This record gives sequence, C-alpha cells and structure tokens, in this order.
Amino acid sequence: MADFYLEFSEAISGITEEELAWIKAIPDRGDFEDSTLWDDEDWKPAYAEKLKEHGIDVQEFLDDESIGAFPHFCWEAEKGGNWWISTHGDESGAPAHVAWVVQAFIKKFRPDFVFTLTWCEYCSKPRIGTFGGGWVAVNKDEKLFGNTWQDADEKAKALQDKKKEDE
Repeated sequence: MADFYLEFSEAISGITEEELAWIKAIPDRGDFEDSTLWDDEDWKPAYAEKLKEHGIDVQEFLDDESIGAFPHFCWEAEKGGNWWISTHGDESGAPAHVAWVVQAFIKKFRPDFVFTLTWCEYCSKPRIGTFGGGWVAVNKDEKLFGNTWQDADEKAKALQDKKKEDE
C-alpha cells in the first residue's frame, strides 16, 4: 500500500502585535468542541459563519469535505518575527485553507501584500502521476492556484504546437 503526502512551508515576516492577536484568535474546530454547533446535521454553514466573523470567507468551499478539518495546516507566530505556515512530519495540509486565512489577513492588515505558497505532492512508492505539486498566489482580491501537472501539460502542448508551426 502506498502513502500519499502533500507538504509545504512558508512564512510572513514582521508580524505586529495586532496581527499576532488576530492570528492567535483564528477559529478552529477545537474552539467549538463543547458547543452545540456539531449537533446540527448541517453544521458546515454555522462553522463557515464563525470563520466569516473572523474575516475568513470559506463560502466558496462549503461543499469541500476538508472544511471539517479546518484549518488543515500548522502555524507558529511571534511578534516582530515570522508567521510560520507549514505541515509537520508525515501530515498533509490543505493549501486552500492557507489561502483562505492568508487572504483574510491581507485584507485586514496588508492590502498591498501578495503571498505565494508552493507545495510538493509525493508518494511512498513509485506511482505514475503521484509526484508533483502546486502553487497559490494570494492578494486581497484573488486566490490563483496552479499545479505542476497542468503546467507541464501546457508546456508540452506549446512544444507540440511549435513543432507543427515549424513543419
């Protein structure tokens, strides 16, 4: 049996006291373990509303099963230092979750900032199509995603088209 992984690591530097307080207050599922939020069969909209109150709009991904593990990445932050965003050890992460949170951060604190994150995807066994990765670029208005497979396919097509032009 093969194991599949997705890993990343990135940082935002120069964290202020106000930014640090916001980062530390990011809601996660553990914050609501004792609440009745999870009693409702359709808990996702209620959880999304809690996140939206913090400026994190996940409405576009409500049907994504990963919302139940939100935020599916690790972080550490220190005033005047870095906000480290990563996966740990053999765990995987969700780049979309990073994009949601970082976009809310950018909107609130750094409207001209652009954040980029790249990740690798790999497998414990040599399986065709299981090695690669992706990227996301985030500003206050957009989250743009891409992956190595799509980029490679586009480059291959460009090479094929060029060969046809040369003939």
